[in-house]
Amino acid sequence: IFPYESYIVMFGHFYGGFVQVVDKESGAIVCSGIPRGRGPGELVGAEFADLNPQTGTMTIVDGDTHQILSFNIDDFIAGRFKAARKPAAPFTYQVFELDREHTLHDHLVTYVSTMYGVPDRLSVLRKDGTKTAVYNEFPIMDTVRNRNFIIYQQRRASLSPDRTKLAMGTVMQHTYFETFDIGKTHIAPRSQQLHSGPVDYSQRWPFEKCTGGFLSVYAGNELVVAATDDFTEKADRKIYNNLCVFDWDGHPIKRIRMEGCKSIPALCLDSDGRTVYAVMKADNDFYYFARTEI
Repeated sequence: IFPYESYIVMFGHFYGGFVQVVDKESGAIVCSGIPRGRGPGELVGAEFADLNPQTGTMTIVDGDTHQILSFNIDDFIAGRFKAARKPAAPFTYQVFELDREHTLHDHLVTYVSTMYGVPDRLSVLRKDGTKTAVYNEFPIMDTVRNRNFIIYQQRRASLSPDRTKLAMGTVMQHTYFETFDIGKTHIAPRSQQLHSGPVDYSQRWPFEKCTGGFLSVYAGNELVVAATDDFTEKADRKIYNNLCVFDWDGHPIKRIRMEGCKSIPALCLDSDGRTVYAVMKADNDFYYFARTEI
């Protein structure tokens, strides 16, 4: 979810489509759209989205059709929705608009050779497809057991509203929290922190003793907010009800346990730097739109 002026823009699976806009104060639905399908302005299947608050451009990767869908959120709210489509490069996972001429691409991590070669982990592309920056390092380099694929096939990444910093947290096994400085011609690691204990690799998923991870991550300009587990080693412990705050050097600043909440699948930090909006799954299995202060 994303703060945008007086709205919260939500991306997910709703009855009215993939995108829903709600009022910040009341939580009332303002509009919704983008139905499931293969036609113009439709999506088949997508996991993540990006909203550039500077341009109002929303970008979604349709993993099923390998297309990148982009549109202006102001037009969407005004009922003048018109989306542009272009092919996505192989293994494209997320796309973030840096400005109108450059995009940051997060690729599905794999070391298995394919007809397309090995994808870059992160890359910056100009509108004409020219790469201007590439980053291919990891906190661990393990190509034998393909450990990076297992860890990074599920992660949450968010680009700051000023479009200069990227935060990424992994969901399972080793819980890595990484931050990067991003520019048109550079991707530079800022911090790499491990926020959980060891994992028993003698067992295999889903029976291995997975430590808790990051269920959602949102990058603000000054801070990063995330929803995490308790970072215990209990195999049956999968309650992501901890609202955590990090600085951009990867240091944890605050943790708030949201009682009566099973998980926080989506959250964002408002432009005031202290108001958090979130979608929370309560103990009764209902989902609520919530607001709190950090």
